Amino acid sequence: MKVTRLTVIPLKGLGAHHPEEITVTATGIRGDRQLFLVDDSDRLFSCTRTGAFYGLRADYDVEGRRLRVGDEEGPIELGAPLTASFIGSRKVSAREVIGPWSEMFSRLAERPLRLAFADEPNGGCDEYPLTVLGVASTEELARRSGMSTMDGRRFRMSIEFDGAAPHAEDAWKDVGIGDVVVRVRGPVPRCAATTRHPDRGDADLKTLHLLKAARDNTLFGVYAEVVTPGTIRLGDPLR
Repeated sequence: MKVTRLTVIPLKGLGAHHPEEITVTATGIRGDRQLFLVDDSDRLFSCTRTGAFYGLRADYDVEGRRLRVGDEEGPIELGAPLTASFIGSRKVSAREVIGPWSEMFSRLAERPLRLAFADEPNGGCDEYPLTVLGVASTEELARRSGMSTMDGRRFRMSIEFDGAAPHAEDAWKDVGIGDVVVRVRGPVPRCAATTRHPDRGDADLKTLHLLKAARDNTLFGVYAEVVTPGTIRLGDPLR
């Protein structure tokens, strides 16, 4: 088994980066999901609600604390504190990012939004900081759905790998990946974000219906937490 794709999304809901290597800290991938958007009620603004941001990628310089999105670039200056409501009852402490960002995203989404910077590293992640998915699992979903192929990028998984049976990851516990060790914490409940094309952002595939038909649920891939930090590179073995 080996790593085939790595995914980093500095600003939750925007387009993904697929680097050749990632640095994994105790809290997750360095720079991943550090920023996110909230609406005028301080609720997380998810990409399930719009595909307008899929064509944009955020470049976040962790050391220099700078952000670039499209033609906008500048330092991350923190303003008023806020408490964001994520899915379920989870609350995330953050601060609003001062500058052109909130106006830009509000214009694109056609509704009031604010850009937030999580107080904790990787604070914009979901229940756990990492997600893992096998290529064979995506191929099996495509096969059972009558499709020749399915783009695994739509699932926005931290780590994808090849060389195992479909859904083998569902039964894993502790897994070594490169010089990192992760602990699988359970399946990922999928949402409508997976229905959107990973480049265009339009809802082009009824992914949740396909999962329900193929697996009798909408669980796909697994969450993981970090046991041993380190570096993961494309081609690294899983054990």
